[in-house]
Amino acid sequence: EVAVEAGVQWVRLPLERGTRAAGIRSAAKRGLIRWLCRGGRRTLQSRNLRTTDHFAGIGQTGVLNSAALGFILQNVEVGSTEVMCHPGYTDAEAAAYSRRPPHREGELRALTDPATRAIVEAEGIELISFREP
Repeated sequence: EVAVEAGVQWVRLPLERGTRAAGIRSAAKRGLIRWLCRGGRRTLQSRNLRTTDHFAGIGQTGVLNSAALGFILQNVEVGSTEVMCHPGYTDAEAAAYSRRPPHREGELRALTDPATRAIVEAEGIELISFREP
């Protein structure tokens, strides 16, 4: 309801399935995420909010390196997939915000690795933005 009122068009639905969820080390965390997302797609659709068809990245939080990102990209399903990541640089503000040390620089390296671009091209993946209709 808040998203609709604020004019938000896209909402994250962080429900990982299959091999993408295998990286989530805690069964309790997997179960909690599934429970929180139950009925989420239906609810979003009923409010005309958009979300991607698939989601990946929670299982790789803190360890999203080039190999992990490559695995995700090589196993992406047909449709749109959001890959959760937080690329950037480690600074005092980021460190204060996170309980664990930020992994922004490692994720930035993974995203800008020429090997990642090669996988995107080899797999025929089209990179899109939430700004696109």
